[in-house]
Amino acid sequence: MPKFSSAHNQELLNGIAKLLAYKNYKLALQGLESFFQNNAETNTKEYLYARVLLLDAYLYNERFDKAINLCQELSNSKHQTTQILAQYYLAEIFSEAKPTAQKSSLNSTKSSLTPAQATQLINTGYEAITKKYYKKAIQALKIFCKAASPATKHYLLKHKWLIKAYQENGQINQAIALCQQLLINDVGNC
Repeated sequence: MPKFSSAHNQELLNGIAKLLAYKNYKLALQGLESFFQNNAETNTKEYLYARVLLLDAYLYNERFDKAINLCQELSNSKHQTTQILAQYYLAEIFSEAKPTAQKSSLNSTKSSLTPAQATQLINTGYEAITKKYYKKAIQALKIFCKAASPATKHYLLKHKWLIKAYQENGQINQAIALCQQLLINDVGNC
């Protein structure tokens, strides 16, 4: 099996994230399967990122059984951020399974962004992350995340992008705080 460089893996994973954003879930799953076949080393940030992308792919395909199993596996990670994300996803999965009156009221909440503004912020954030301009990504994604309604389809994904930008920019405390905020807010809405 060929071993790929970290840069190659990161490029592949960024492409898979883009496939998920554009709803090409089948191709994203194929890319992730290829990644896992070619990367036996499980203690890298690329491997953990791929696991989170796999979790997204399962959720988008409504494979909740596989998503729950993967969340349970990720909650045993030695990385606190990964544990928090896994717990957040578990709460998200279980809130999807049992809709509540509060959840319906969230769905009726309007975003303070126009669709054009939201798209511009998302595109700016994504491009900045791919070019490793993390401060610029943080600026755009913070604006989007603060103004976007939890009912918008990209709400969770863009928060994960912001967490990634914080991590890559060395702002680990902000990444953890955002993970905790998402977890607390979701648990409060269950």
